[in-house]
Amino acid sequence: MLKYMTRRVRRLLLCSAILFFIVATPSILFYAWGYSFDWRNKKPVLTGAFYIQSNPEKAEVYLNNKFKEKETPAFIKRLVPKEYQVKITKQGFHP
Repeated sequence: MLKYMTRRVRRLLLCSAILFFIVATPSILFYAWGYSFDWRNKKPVLTGAFYIQSNPEKAEVYLNNKFKEKETPAFIKRLVPKEYQVKITKQGFHP
């Protein structure tokens, strides 16, 4: 077990913590403000969300023909800006 850290080790730990903070803070703020990075276009984009409620409840939600949520009401987030095809289905009901 370490008895005492030398000044060099303390400085190294401090510099590492500061560097981590400088790198991590913008990434966390970027995500918290609702942005996502579009790797295809290599630029940040502001994301959005859908809140879907149906009557009757507990219907399945599909977004662009891909299953997204098992039951409504559903909150689908982190969606990039584009057109979406939304399909809500429930067995025994017509779409």
